[in-house]
Amino acid sequence: MDRKKANNEMRSLRDKSLSLRTEDGRYVSTE
Repeated sequence: MDRKKANNEMRSLRDKSLSLRTEDGRYVSTE
């Protein structure tokens, strides 16, 4: 896989996990 594409995928996964943060501040597991 292209390194730049891999970085973009990692970033989008991280952003997605941040958006799934619960209201009390805990992170929802996305694994």
